[in-house]
Order: sequence, then structure tokens, then C-alpha cells
Amino acid sequence: MGVRGRRQISENVPPVISLSISGHVGSLNDLGASGTVTVGETGTVNLGTLGQVPVSTQVNGAFSLGYQNGTASASVSGSASLSGLGSVGLPAVNLVASGSKLTDLPGLFWTEIENAYQVFTSQASDWLQLVANGVITGVNGAAQVGEILYHTFGQTPGQIATLMHGYSQYGPDQIAQAMQAAGANEQVVASTLNGLGYQAQTIVQTLGSVFPGHLSIDLGHTDIPQGPHADVPHGDLFGATITPHGDGPLWNHTDSPTHIDS
Repeated sequence: MGVRGRRQISENVPPVISLSISGHVGSLNDLGASGTVTVGETGTVNLGTLGQVPVSTQVNGAFSLGYQNGTASASVSGSASLSGLGSVGLPAVNLVASGSKLTDLPGLFWTEIENAYQVFTSQASDWLQLVANGVITGVNGAAQVGEILYHTFGQTPGQIATLMHGYSQYGPDQIAQAMQAAGANEQVVASTLNGLGYQAQTIVQTLGSVFPGHLSIDLGHTDIPQGPHADVPHGDLFGATITPHGDGPLWNHTDSPTHIDS
């Protein structure tokens, strides 16, 4: 004789924060239940050389359980708000196939949170976004940013500069430090900073800080329009010593490549 009925249960089951189940019993071969689950997740996602991500969030999930005609089924899916990623849907987990129980959900959801960050940080620009915005910790200074972008993501010094220039957290000094860590010399750094729009005076000061010693760089240009003018201050650089001067006398001319003498 078949037993029919429906029941709803709400309960807290550590470490699951809350669990709500609504089920039905049609017969001994027709059992089913569905519900919602909320799981708190706190920990640190370890990305190896790419740094770490502290996580404190709540996963809101839905699950279904069933037993029909001798076959059991159970699956759960969820979503969480993750720092730097926004709302992320976590893939459904087949509890029957994995041999897991509802009390295993915190571990299952945590694995999917780790996967979400690992996939997102597989691209250089996305990884840098999380570093620049403070989501990723354990990356100490611009030089380490440059080393990781160069060695792990295969970015050239010029590509590194372009990526970092997109964030207000990185000024010319930080860009130069990262480029130096990626193997760029002072001329490459100077030309790149010039191409990014930094003024000659700023470039000179940056190089004096990042590349101490007597330097010789070329910031070649042609004055447009031609005519009387005074050069942007420049001169011999030894360490961070700068000697401003202007051309004289003034007459119509085109500059030969501007440079800083050794």
C-alpha cells in the first residue's frame, strides 16, 4: 500500500548555516525532496606565485533529491558574491556520483570558489586587476608585479607598462620598477614612459630613482610647430641631479634628437 504525503523542514546543520527542505512521498518507489541551503565560506584561496585571495562570503544554493523506480538522484548548485568577481554561479554538483552528503557542501562549494579565482586569474590583465584593487594579497611591490607578469604570463616590458598604466595605483616610478624587474634597461624604460605621455622632467626623475648612476638616454623629438621656443628642462643626469636649461639664442629650427648626456 502506497504512502503519500508532503513535509517541509527547516533546520540549521553545522557547518551549513541553514537548510530548508520540502519533499513528497508518492510511494516507496517515488520519493523526492528539494530545498535551499545557505553556506558560509571563510578562508584563503592560494594561487601559488600569483598571491592569495582572502574570502568571506555566503553561498546560496538549491538542491534536489529523488528516488524513482530504484534510481537515486541528488544534485546541488549555488552562487556566491566573490570579491573582484561579483556574483558567480557555481557549477552543479551531482551528490550521488561524487558520493557526497549535504554536510559535505562547504567543502564542495569551496572547491568551486577556488576554481573561479584560478580561471579568472589565468589572464594577465585580469590578474593585475585583482592585484591593483587589493583583492589579491601577497604580491609585494611593483617589482614583483613585473616579475610575475614577465615570468608567469610572458608579458614584455612594454606590455607590462601598458597594463599598469591603466591603473591610478601605478605611477611612472612603479611602472619603471616593474619594467626593470622584467629586464628592461633605462633606454627602454625612458622610451616607453615617453610613449605613455609622461613629461621629460618626470622621466628624468623616475630614472634617477630606479636606475641610480650616470645614465644616457634618448627621447628623440621634432618641435611642432617649428619656431622660437625653450626646451623642456633637461640636462646631465648623475644619480637624480637635474640641471634645467633653455636653448639660446632662439630662432626657427628643428631639434635633433633630445637626449640626456652621460
